[in-house]
Amino acid sequence: MQVLIAGAGKTARELLRNLARTWTVTLIDLEKEYLDNFEDSPQVAHLIHGDASSRLILDKAQLEEHDFVVAVTNNDAVNLEVCRLARKTYTADIIALVNDSLNIPRFQELKVRTICSTAMVGRAIELFLDSPRLNITTIADGAGEVMEVEVMDKAPAAGKQLHELNPRDWLIAAIHRDEELIIPHGEAYIMGGDKLTIVGHSDLYRTIAHYFSKSEPCFPLEYGQQVLMPVNEKCSDFEKIAKEALYLVRSTRARGLTILASESTLQSLDKYKTLLENHTPVTFQTTTKAPQEKTIQITKTQSIGCVVFAPQPLAPLARFLGFPTIIALAHRLSCPMLISRSKTPYKKILVPFSATDSSGLALETAIDLAQQFNALVDIILVIDPVVHQGTGSQEWAEEALTRAREIGQMHHFSIGEVTKEGNVIREIISHTETYDLLIIGSTTHGGSLLNPHIGEYLVQDVPCSVLVVT
Repeated sequence: MQVLIAGAGKTARELLRNLARTWTVTLIDLEKEYLDNFEDSPQVAHLIHGDASSRLILDKAQLEEHDFVVAVTNNDAVNLEVCRLARKTYTADIIALVNDSLNIPRFQELKVRTICSTAMVGRAIELFLDSPRLNITTIADGAGEVMEVEVMDKAPAAGKQLHELNPRDWLIAAIHRDEELIIPHGEAYIMGGDKLTIVGHSDLYRTIAHYFSKSEPCFPLEYGQQVLMPVNEKCSDFEKIAKEALYLVRSTRARGLTILASESTLQSLDKYKTLLENHTPVTFQTTTKAPQEKTIQITKTQSIGCVVFAPQPLAPLARFLGFPTIIALAHRLSCPMLISRSKTPYKKILVPFSATDSSGLALETAIDLAQQFNALVDIILVIDPVVHQGTGSQEWAEEALTRAREIGQMHHFSIGEVTKEGNVIREIISHTETYDLLIIGSTTHGGSLLNPHIGEYLVQDVPCSVLVVT
């Protein structure tokens, strides 16, 4: 088999170390000294000095005679042009190194297989920082992940049989126990100390961590250590909102409260400083930017576990058009957002549930908080006759209830269930009268006049405080 390799750097060197001698390799690079390193490589038949993105150089290399083309220079523009020219010659098998993940779609348009080492490394480090007990490898171009996790003795899954877990979007492929590798079946037990190999979708690692690693509630530490409270000059209910923020800090694993405001606004809050500092560690940050934009920046650069905002009513026109603003802001933050309505203490928590991943995350967050607040958690399912017609409505409701029960069972937490029929927004709002906190999960911030964003209306209209997780 013949392969043309554009780029004689470290990637090519590593490739040739592992490539069988039966391969015939043509190597192209603009730097002659790089090519000199391959003079003794047994697979290399041709070393061509020149720009691999040049049609003339590729013709000299007899591109059309090769079975494979590999573009591994450190320049995405060069790699892309090599792939484009190779595709024009009807070369079927092309693979390219992509140095900037933003360029991946351009290669995919050419039906080129891509490897983005920077994205893979970045993702691996991100996952380690988020859940250091998990060893995670991405697969399927990032759509899935293979996870290795050690089961803690008091983890929710410890002591359970595999069939009790009833996973839907992930599976346990192997159990490593006492130097023995076990290929599990439904009757196999998960034991503390087991090392599991799990295959699942790329957004499930927090759930996996909860099932097998997290034995104690930890909100908001999985996002950050501080609760952030931005304040603008129009904030008329500072004391009430600050009390809820302090309640959140004192009742959870948060380490302290950070208040963000302009210099002039902070001066007007001097009378509250002693009160705040007597209750919990409080820091004050000033900003010359708009508080909202500064808040977004801080959540991305500092250890912020939750942001507490005052309610922000929509302008009448924006409300009529159905364009979400609070939910859009929530999606720009790197941690959950709490809209404060001073409904402390949290004794009853409500979660709109629909069996989606986002509602599952909301429910798990509710359980985590309820364990810290000693609160009750109910889920509410609303069957909309317009959306769910015929027997499908009952099937959907049963599936959602089953999924919610599974989450409750995994955390050894009893969840109340409320089922309603009617308009989703109206039914949820009317049912929140007796609750202190509503927790909603959101995966999108889009909305329109004909398709209003349910989460935005809930955030705006419910009488209790609202926590948004994305």
